[in-house]
Amino acid sequence: VTAPGHAEPPDIDAEAYILIDANTGRVLCEYNSNTVLYPASTTKVMTALLAIEMGDMDEIMTASAAAVYDIGKDGMNIGIMPGEELTLEDLLNAMMVRSANEAANIIAENLSESREEFINLMNKRARELGALNTNFVNPCGAHDDNHYTTAADLAKIAYHAMKLPKFREVVRKTEHSMSPTNKHSQWDTVLYSTNHLLTGKHDGDYTVTGIKTGYTNPAGHNLVSSAENSSGVSLIAVVMGVRDYNGSRLVAEYSRKLLEYGFENYSIQNIIPRNHVIKKDVEVV
Repeated sequence: VTAPGHAEPPDIDAEAYILIDANTGRVLCEYNSNTVLYPASTTKVMTALLAIEMGDMDEIMTASAAAVYDIGKDGMNIGIMPGEELTLEDLLNAMMVRSANEAANIIAENLSESREEFINLMNKRARELGALNTNFVNPCGAHDDNHYTTAADLAKIAYHAMKLPKFREVVRKTEHSMSPTNKHSQWDTVLYSTNHLLTGKHDGDYTVTGIKTGYTNPAGHNLVSSAENSSGVSLIAVVMGVRDYNGSRLVAEYSRKLLEYGFENYSIQNIIPRNHVIKKDVEVV
């Protein structure tokens, strides 16, 4: 990916942001991207990554009372009941489309012997992916002073997650209908995405492909987003710490501006034709 000029990034009133090339991980622009902040529900990107790497989508998982009720102050939930049996497929969708905190807890408890063990795996995987300024203490993003990350680390985690076909499939969905369970013969409502960038309209020649919202009062509004255009440019943006009464809309607007800045200023160029040899004999000393 190359840039034709040196256009200034858009004006974004956030504590931190970063834009990367989703094909290579190259940073295209950033602001305070290594500042430690609270991720809120963008945490679920890591939970989903591990769920897909470790789990079987048809596996039936049982909700414990602790998983259902330990969702943090004003935590998002979809009304799963203790003892309810759900597929990992439905839980993954509830977690990523509607941001259900209890779904994240249930996944963690069923994929590992305990939620604590799963959290250890989250931190281990974060380090493996180069997210060295990150520490998770729960799988759902409920606020804790010791639960933190950076925009750069979230971009690294999202970069690897978007290489998983199942992850890409789920995070671009605007809605999901839950299957019947032993506690719900039918669910009252369809689960609609919390991501206004994904559900809104734009005029550019690109498609929004995900990824995940996050909000708590200490964190402000966060959004990890992705998009691709018809020329093959694929981008991931992270915007963190938008603090405004209309923050959920603004974080989507800022993310749109950041993605459009990328599409307007970067393109894929063929530097060397396929199978072309530049220099045959290279002396190694």
